[in-house]
Parts: sequence; C-alpha cells; structure tokens
Amino acid sequence: MNKWISKGDACQVAEPYGAFQNADAQGDVRHQFANDIIERHERIRNAAPDLLAALVALVNHKDDLMPSRLWDAARAAIARAEGGAA
Repeated sequence: MNKWISKGDACQVAEPYGAFQNADAQGDVRHQFANDIIERHERIRNAAPDLLAALVALVNHKDDLMPSRLWDAARAAIARAEGGAA
C-alpha cells in the first residue's frame, strides 16, 4: 500500500489505544491514517531548512513595521531550530 509502515505496524501502534486489531476495514483506515500522518510530517521536516533560511533572512532584514515581540519570537524560533536556548 504505502511506503512508510505496514498494516500490521499500524495495528500494533493503535492496539494500546483500544483499536480493534483484527477488523480489516478499521485496519485499512488506521494504516492509511498512519501513513498520511507520517507523509505530512516528512513534508514539514523536508521543508524545515528552507523555512529556517527564510526566517533568518527575514530577521536579518528587520524593519519597524512588525512589533518587536514578533521579531523576538522569530529569533527564539531560530535559536531552537539551531539547537540553542530560546
């Protein structure tokens, strides 16, 4: 079906939360749901370097049109992304 996880893996993940492991329809939905979530996470993760670069460029070209609290929040996000303290 999907490249991320198998139907059995999706059932194992869902079982502790009360999902029915042997129900094929639920298993298929759970499998697709898990793969959709992983795929969305991968898109965000893959975009993160570009988003960080854009934010750094924006902060480096600061103007006075935005409130300083937003610039502070941007700097804090950059610090977290680079492994520093926020």
